[in-house]
Amino acid sequence: MANHRNCFPLLPARGWPLLWPIALLLCPLPGLRADCPDCEDTAKLIQRVSVRDDYTIFLSSRQNGVPVGVPLVRLTRIEQFRNVGPTCEKRLLLAHPATTPYLEIQCLIDGAPAPLEKIEKKMEDSCFADVVFPAGKEIEIRTEILQRVDANDIVGDQIDYDDWQPRIDDYRVTVDLGKMYDSFCQTRDPGSKPASPPTFEEFLKSQEFELEPAGPQIEGRTISWHWQHISDPDWDISFYIRWKPWW
Repeated sequence: MANHRNCFPLLPARGWPLLWPIALLLCPLPGLRADCPDCEDTAKLIQRVSVRDDYTIFLSSRQNGVPVGVPLVRLTRIEQFRNVGPTCEKRLLLAHPATTPYLEIQCLIDGAPAPLEKIEKKMEDSCFADVVFPAGKEIEIRTEILQRVDANDIVGDQIDYDDWQPRIDDYRVTVDLGKMYDSFCQTRDPGSKPASPPTFEEFLKSQEFELEPAGPQIEGRTISWHWQHISDPDWDISFYIRWKPWW
């Protein structure tokens, strides 16, 4: 993201009339950025090869001290980077300012835990890691976050190049709504019609889910968006999902 404007569960972004009240879950979730003044030139020699964001949204069963029935979102972000320049170390912003505290957050670099610096402020958290990009090599950065969904029941992010070298070969976002669907089916009025549970597609329609971009792929109980071979440095997309609470 050009500068990771938002963090993980909610984020206010262009075209999000419903999100402006928050800094949104768009909170959004992490996206790495070079966050030091002397890194700007060398960051342009590092390609963000691929990104995969896997979101799971579910209702709390009293995890981490959160009351039962509160929406939570777990994000696993896997980013592949290729350095075509000299070895360099950068302080990366892993999770931009969040409107709700991080219940859990960790970062793995090529499978090894990375020390994190977490900065907590009123109404927002930020988290940083120092990452070494070896010359001529690829590294994988995996960030995992558990966070409470903002009161506006929105999850999303604003995605773009984030000042890395083009191009992005593959960018995929998936949202697993299976647990939310199960919860919905379990809380339905037994006397409601029809007697049989709604299909997943009917569930999406009945709860007035708002999805952006429009037309995601639906497979099982997961929705997804997929982009490939992104070479336009001005590429910029707002992604979010919002629903009407039923609990």
